[in-house]
Amino acid sequence: MTGSDPTRVFQLRLVVEADDFDGALTFYRDVLGLTEQAAFEGDGDARVVILDAGRATLELANPAQKRMIDSVEVGRQVSPKIRVAFEVADSAAMTTALVDAGAGLIAPPTETPWRSLNSRLAAPAELQITLFQELGEARSTGAEPAVRRLRAGDRTLARETFALMARVFETESEHLSDAYLDGLLRRPDFWVIAAVDDRQVIGGLTAHTLAMTAFEGSEVFLYDIAVSEDFQRRGIGRQLVETLLEGARAAGIKTVFVPADNDDTHALDFYRALNGTPLAVTMFDFDTATGIAPASP
Repeated sequence: MTGSDPTRVFQLRLVVEADDFDGALTFYRDVLGLTEQAAFEGDGDARVVILDAGRATLELANPAQKRMIDSVEVGRQVSPKIRVAFEVADSAAMTTALVDAGAGLIAPPTETPWRSLNSRLAAPAELQITLFQELGEARSTGAEPAVRRLRAGDRTLARETFALMARVFETESEHLSDAYLDGLLRRPDFWVIAAVDDRQVIGGLTAHTLAMTAFEGSEVFLYDIAVSEDFQRRGIGRQLVETLLEGARAAGIKTVFVPADNDDTHALDFYRALNGTPLAVTMFDFDTATGIAPASP
């Protein structure tokens, strides 16, 4: 550019080879919504399309930073040397759209400590991508509690969540070691979702992803949900369940189910109010130490 500083960089352009060119173009242009700026064809069926991805930045991270981001977004180490991040207006909705378009879900939208909602996907052209939505400044007093799935690095919040559940249910709970908690939080099939208000855990739920045999897929078993007595009937339980449903939907899971005691009218009314469908099922517990009763003669 005439008259400009000759040492200035004007544009960052990421060049990616895509074996399935048309599939990648549909994914990034038509689904993710990147605007086509230019397209060229050359000899030997050479094709290139330039897509506008908004403002470009180059983020350099040392290995420790890379490990930390993986822990926050995914709960395990999965990043290649190069990962592409896109800022979007609605991370949850875009994650669902991209999964529907063929992306592999590595981690559903997760709120980070720096107030962004990040998901991780395996995308066309062998790219691992992050979608992130900036959530703005920390909440002011009186705002809605932060509700999110806990992952590796959230050991303290997980411990507080399990302690809250024990208090609400008035049950004894053993001390869980740091190693045990860390192992739970790293498991992709284990869910713990916490509601935090002013740095205090006020509600939580746990759930488990179960592989099915009637079809190739999974369902989620909502095992426990509890809200502190001081915060009950304020919509916290609804937010916890909504967050679980959103995460399951982003993972391609269609069904979440939960048992409730027939004499627990509060729980029955709560799940009906959330549009849950009651099923005529009786559950049995077995004590592995006692075993089963002898067969009748």
